[in-house]
This record gives sequence, structure tokens and C-alpha cells, in this order.
Amino acid sequence: MLAMTEYAYNNSKHSATKISLFYCNNGFKPRTNWPTVVQFRNPASELYGHYTDAVHQKLSTQLALSIKAMKKY
Repeated sequence: MLAMTEYAYNNSKHSATKISLFYCNNGFKPRTNWPTVVQFRNPASELYGHYTDAVHQKLSTQLALSIKAMKKY
């Protein structure tokens, strides 16, 4: 996950220079042939993914309720 985040950050264009940080430092664009199909090799990672998704859903629901409550004030 960190590698994908780093790739996205380094490959996005800066608003001032209109070029990416990777291109600015290396003089060429990075490869973009990421694998598209991923098979889980560790079942625990799949369970953890479901857990984090459930937590995210609960937090989203609570945030929506908080926004609704704050509109009264």
C-alpha cells in the first residue's frame, strides 16, 4: 500500500511546475504496468481488510450523524 501511495504522490503534477516530482528528479516518467489481478496469499490480510472496511462504514455513519446534529446549532 505504501508503494502505491508513494507512486501516486511522485507521479502527480505539481501546480506550480506542471510536472511530476519523479520526472523532475529523474528525467523520465515511472513505469505504470501494475498488476491488475491480485490474489490473496494470506487469508488474515483479507479478514483485516473486511475489518477495516466495517470500521470505515461505522465511522462514516457516525460522521453523518454528527453533521446532522451540528446543523441544529
